[in-house]
Amino acid sequence: MIYRDAIRYAWRGIKRRQQLSAGAMLSYSLVSAIIVAVSFLPGGTRDAARNILWDIGAHSVAYIPRLTLEGCCIQTYSTERYDPAREGFVANNAPSNLIFDEQIEMIRRSPNVADASPYLMFRIRASTGQGEWVLGGIDLTRPVAYSATVVAESQVVEGEFIIPGDMERVMVELEFAGRYSLEAGSMLRLGDRYYEIAAIVNPPLRPGKANIYMSLPALRELVVTRLDEYREDPANAVLVESLGARYHEAAKADIAAVLGQTSRISSFGCSVPGITAMGITENAAWIISVIVIICMLLMAVKIQTSSVILRQVEIGILMAVGWTRGSILRQLMAESFLYALIGASAGILLSGSLILLFVPAEFMPAGGIFGRPVVWAAALLIPVCGATVAGMAACLKAFGMRTAEILRTI
Repeated sequence: MIYRDAIRYAWRGIKRRQQLSAGAMLSYSLVSAIIVAVSFLPGGTRDAARNILWDIGAHSVAYIPRLTLEGCCIQTYSTERYDPAREGFVANNAPSNLIFDEQIEMIRRSPNVADASPYLMFRIRASTGQGEWVLGGIDLTRPVAYSATVVAESQVVEGEFIIPGDMERVMVELEFAGRYSLEAGSMLRLGDRYYEIAAIVNPPLRPGKANIYMSLPALRELVVTRLDEYREDPANAVLVESLGARYHEAAKADIAAVLGQTSRISSFGCSVPGITAMGITENAAWIISVIVIICMLLMAVKIQTSSVILRQVEIGILMAVGWTRGSILRQLMAESFLYALIGASAGILLSGSLILLFVPAEFMPAGGIFGRPVVWAAALLIPVCGATVAGMAACLKAFGMRTAEILRTI
């Protein structure tokens, strides 16, 4: 009965002081809205983005540098038909050994690998001017592997991407085409053969980057004309697409196990740095939100202590007619509780409605908006705790007043 009367008198007081009441409720409403928004939006977008980044395959180009110890011997590939200092198998701008089909198949069977494709990189003397050109032979039947590690159809600047079966068509890199004034449709001599330029491409800097790209069978056929010693169907690199970033380290370990410890793996991917950056951004958002919440709670305390000052005559009269400190305490605390309850409920309802209306389902955390009851509890309890502090501050202010001095001001 006592607490019911305190709430009834508190509600009457709230209706009499509408502007002060609205200010306090607004503070608590903002606190709840910020808690809900910061909990769901960064968390939901983080989870969705993290899943996307984890699903993005991490990419690798693996090769075996040529002058490496295998058992007791140093492998070299001597020929008489060409100058090995200028022509030969290269990977990542270094001479490299050949890789066998059986090894590539073993990598492909790894449970951590989405696809693995043979790749042939061959350095040939330039047919125009001085220097050498690097040719890249792609297995065009395996786009999963080559599009992320070498060149993709979306990177065509002019012309059209070559297709499986193209034996007399090539693609040239944009900078290379500019240097030699090449364009789609023109002819290019490689060794003693001529090829039509099907496309000008502009891939980013990658370990498998070459000056000229062609189908793997076409480059193998060209290599036959440049070597005395020739192994059927050569490849000197493996293009590997992991199942996803979460499997990438395991995939690299599988590659090293197949190719040997002397192999080199050039790998690149953005998932881990991306997730790290998202974590930094989320932490910053939480810090800012905590600062704002503290400011809002302090504002509520200020509003309620100001209300006590404005009501000092009323409080003095109540003390004079026999109200106890306990009765005044209950009324002031009841007012704080109602401020927090109404304000927090309004903030929760508003922020929850906006999230449901404007946040895509894929950005929502697991379980949807109702999948985090702790957030809703925090959005209600933190304002209530703040209201308790504000009510106590108001009570201390009220109890510090002397009744006689208050009544003299009437």
